Amino acid sequence: NLPEVKLLIRIANLDMKKVNYKKLLKQISLMFSILLPITVIAIEFVKSIFLKILLGAFLLTLLTYLGFCIIKTYYKKRGMIKDV
Repeated sequence: NLPEVKLLIRIANLDMKKVNYKKLLKQISLMFSILLPITVIAIEFVKSIFLKILLGAFLLTLLTYLGFCIIKTYYKKRGMIKDV
């Protein structure tokens, strides 16, 4: 498993017996294909390289977490979350 998938499984508490793994990979890929350009566009407006690195790391972390929350909500509505 990829680190992103492991993190999402842990955050969302996904039941991998019910989840289509290929569909999950496509959703994660789509999420990152949207997040990375947003981050790059946002840091282009900053002049300092140090601030670019800080802003990029912060935005990437924040947007990744928000993207994982959206994917978690998707799977929760479809009943693919483990009952704890």
